[in-house]
Amino acid sequence: MNEKVVIVTGGTSGIGAYICKLFKENQAKVIAVARKSPNECYGEFMPCDISDENSVKELIKTIKDRYGKIDILINNAGITGENLPCDELETSEFERVFKLNVMGTFLMSKYSLKVMKEQNFGVIINISSTLGMVGSQNFGAYAPSKAAIIGMTKQNAINYAKYGIRVNSISPGTVMTQTVSDIKDSMGNEAFGRIFDAPHPLGGVGSPEDVANAAFFLASDKAKWITGANLVVDGGYTAQ
Repeated sequence: MNEKVVIVTGGTSGIGAYICKLFKENQAKVIAVARKSPNECYGEFMPCDISDENSVKELIKTIKDRYGKIDILINNAGITGENLPCDELETSEFERVFKLNVMGTFLMSKYSLKVMKEQNFGVIINISSTLGMVGSQNFGAYAPSKAAIIGMTKQNAINYAKYGIRVNSISPGTVMTQTVSDIKDSMGNEAFGRIFDAPHPLGGVGSPEDVANAAFFLASDKAKWITGANLVVDGGYTAQ
C-alpha cells in the first residue's frame, strides 16, 4: 500500500477508524472523511457531507489536486436509523437513512470513478451488512439500504471492469464497535451472549479489525482478479 491514496468515509470512528489505522500502518496516504473533526485521526482528515453532491464534488477535486490520483475508495459511512418495521417507520426516516447510506455511496463512487477512469485503475470497497443479505426483525430502512449497496457494487463492477477498476463489498455481521459495546454493558454478559454471541457458529462477535483486514485484502494486489464480490465477515451466521 506504499504511497497509495486511500479515501475512507466514516473514517474517524468505529470500523472506519480501524480501516484507516491499518492502511496508514502500511504506508498508504489515508484521507479520513467525516462530517465533524475528530479528536484524533489516522491520516488526513477532510470534512464532507457525503450525501450532498456539491460537497462530494469539492472533496474529490481537492484530493485529485493535492495527490494527483485516487487509488482506493472505501465507502464505510452509514447510519442504522430507527429500528422499526416498515409500517411503523416514518417516510422521512427512511429517506434519511437512504440519503446517507445509498446516496452517499453513490456520490462518492460517481466522482471517484471519474478520476479512476482517467487513470485506468482503482479499487472501490463498499461496506454493506449481513442485514442486506438476510431478513431480520425491524431494520425497515437500514436493511434495504445495505441490500442496495450490494446491488450497486455488482453493477459498478461490471460497468467499470474495462477501465481496470475493481468494485467489491463487505458484509460484516455483528461487530464489537462502541455502540455494540454499550449494548453489551446495558444488557449484561448473559443476555448479550444469548442474543448476539450464540447465533454465530464461530462464537462471539466480530472485531473492527476483522473488517479492516478484509478491506485490506480486497484493496491489495492479492485480490487483483476479484470484482463484483460480496465478502461476508460474519462468523458463519449467514451459512446457516
